[in-house]
Amino acid sequence: MRITKMLLLVALVALLVPTSMWADSVVWNSNGFTFTVTGVAPGGSLGGFQTTLVVTNASGSTGWIQGFAMKDMTTTALTGAVLDSGPGTATAHVGFNNGSGNCSGTDPYAFCVDTGLGASVANNSSLTFIISLAGATSLTNGSIWHLQTLVTDRQCAGTGCTGKDDKNTKTLVAISATGTPTTETPEPASLTLLGAGLVGLAGLLRRKK
Repeated sequence: MRITKMLLLVALVALLVPTSMWADSVVWNSNGFTFTVTGVAPGGSLGGFQTTLVVTNASGSTGWIQGFAMKDMTTTALTGAVLDSGPGTATAHVGFNNGSGNCSGTDPYAFCVDTGLGASVANNSSLTFIISLAGATSLTNGSIWHLQTLVTDRQCAGTGCTGKDDKNTKTLVAISATGTPTTETPEPASLTLLGAGLVGLAGLLRRKK
């Protein structure tokens, strides 16, 4: 009986999970590559919000991500950006040139991730970047997100070269696009809590019968 009551309590907690546990995402597809931007609950090294970019490769060959920039075109200006997970470094207030593959320019709403000579993502695999943002809000319905990135067919070779600066590289993907999240998807942790709680609730109802 005690276990059943505990499971019932879990059900109630799951039903009261705050909206921050529900993630909105924007997806772009180009030449066999899928770029999924997801806004998650507050947290991360800056104590603000985290944003995740997952790059999935189904192009048939390895791709090299030369870098990327993202921004929420409806939020307040950023005050900081740090790459919590993934190859490279993040900088706030900087855009991305998907022609040269370099972080460049000034934009108070954007952040850019520089992957150095390129970060590889093999065919039928994915690469995840998790970025902590300060001074911004989480990705939500109604916000308009912009992504710029460049993917090449090989790592840039030579000192200081990136992307198209290396004439031996071939561009696989060059994106400069906007998207608006419209669908909320429950996080795995929320689904687990809800499922366990409902099982407990069903057991309690059977006992009462």
